[in-house]
Amino acid sequence: MKALDYAFQGVPAEAMAGTRFTLTNTSAVEVHELVAVLVPDGERRPLAELVRDQAGLGRVMGSGPPAAVVIAAPSSSTPGANPG
Repeated sequence: MKALDYAFQGVPAEAMAGTRFTLTNTSAVEVHELVAVLVPDGERRPLAELVRDQAGLGRVMGSGPPAAVVIAAPSSSTPGANPG
């Protein structure tokens, strides 16, 4: 996946347990971070709908610790984040 200033590219719609992510930061000055969370069983709404529902988003984000956190320094790649 690519981290740009205020956007991401190449983010998969789904990731199975054991998937490894590489985050490439294209910014020359900003550190970028990707936080992956597990969506609770039974949640079937698309992400675009879920983020409009602040209460629902709060339940997803507060349902447990992040599955993965990846931090990439400016102009670098961070390989190997393995959620789940």
